[in-house]
Amino acid sequence: MSDSTDRPLRVIVADDHPIFLIGLRVVLEQDNLATVVAEACNPDELLQVLRHCR
Repeated sequence: MSDSTDRPLRVIVADDHPIFLIGLRVVLEQDNLATVVAEACNPDELLQVLRHCR
């Protein structure tokens, strides 16, 4: 049986600076601890992403 801690976290990252989003994705996915499932560049986009990912 697989333990839930074996799976990486699924995260959504949001920031208005594209370079920061790229860097954050790299750091989060580097050790397979998290998988970035979506990104948002502004509050409206984040709300859309959150509604879609529910």
